[in-house]
Amino acid sequence: LDVSHEESERAILTLVRAGLLVEKENGKFELSRGYYETPADTPSELIRRFHFESLDYAKTCLDSVPVEDRYVISNFLTIKKSDLPRLKESVEEFRKEINSVYDRTDLSGEEVYQFNLQLLPLT
Repeated sequence: LDVSHEESERAILTLVRAGLLVEKENGKFELSRGYYETPADTPSELIRRFHFESLDYAKTCLDSVPVEDRYVISNFLTIKKSDLPRLKESVEEFRKEINSVYDRTDLSGEEVYQFNLQLLPLT
C-alpha cells in the first residue's frame, strides 16, 4: 500500500501503545501474540475503509504484479438465500485453515501477502 515513512512510524507507535507490538532490545519488533482478527460481519467505519483500500490495492496489482506472484480468480454461484449463512461459515473455515497452515507468525516467512475473499450478490 502507498504509505509514507512517517505514516509507518505512526502506525508502529500506535501498535506498540495498543500492546499489539513489542520492541525488543535489538530494536526489532515482534507481535505480542501470534494472531489477531476482528469478528466477521461487524459494522465498522474503520474496517470498511480498510476493505476499500484493500480492494483499490488489489486493482493496482492486476497491472503491477506479475501473474506468477499473484492469484486472482472469480467464481459465480447460484445459491439459495437460506444457504448464505452456511456459505459464509465455509469461507470462514477456509480462511482459518489458510492461516493455520501458511501464516508464519514464528517470523520464518519471507514475504507478506494479503489474502482477500469477496462474496458479493450480483442480483
